[in-house]
Amino acid sequence: MAPPTTAALRRRTLLGLSASAVAGVATTGLLGACSAEQTGGGDGPVDNPDPNINATGMPIVDESVTISMMTRRHPGTAEDWDTVANVQAMEEITNVHVDWGPVPWEGSEERRNLALASGDYPEVLHRTNLGAVDIAKYGEQGVFIPLNDLIEQYMPNLLALLEANPDVRKGLTFPDGNIYSLPTLYDPDFDSLIMQQRLWVRTDWLSNFGMAPPETIEDF
Repeated sequence: MAPPTTAALRRRTLLGLSASAVAGVATTGLLGACSAEQTGGGDGPVDNPDPNINATGMPIVDESVTISMMTRRHPGTAEDWDTVANVQAMEEITNVHVDWGPVPWEGSEERRNLALASGDYPEVLHRTNLGAVDIAKYGEQGVFIPLNDLIEQYMPNLLALLEANPDVRKGLTFPDGNIYSLPTLYDPDFDSLIMQQRLWVRTDWLSNFGMAPPETIEDF
């Protein structure tokens, strides 16, 4: 199936992306970058969801869809995220292909601002370091869609966290009562994620010496 291109589908694919957070405790920092004109107005995706979307369970969509993003890529990460094993597994489970649209870490803010100023922007901005003032501005203009209803209906893990931590919800909510972005949340028990320095070993070296991969620091 070709990536959806109609105005109505562009907003509904964001619904699919939001629903993907159902499977995990932590969410990623995302911004819905769909203008009111692109969404076509009328009923939102919660009241009138695309029949291709499964409200619960996996896959998120029956027929594959593609979501376009602009992502600030750290130089220490893979150049092509579609080659990363967990990204490939995510696509297989959800049936959602993500066009990550990576931009260099340095200069990403300029690229983001140019995209927003031109009106030629992706469906989602990911980790582009957009400040609260700009989020409020573009939210009021209708460039960013409110995520309140999507969170309520399709993101039970994030919803539970917001209910348990009112200050987090307060920090995400703008004066107009809307939430336009999703936070990056870290589980304090997920040590491998919060560790800044990691130990690596080349498995081909281990094979040459008939050694098993180390499992403890002492093994290293």
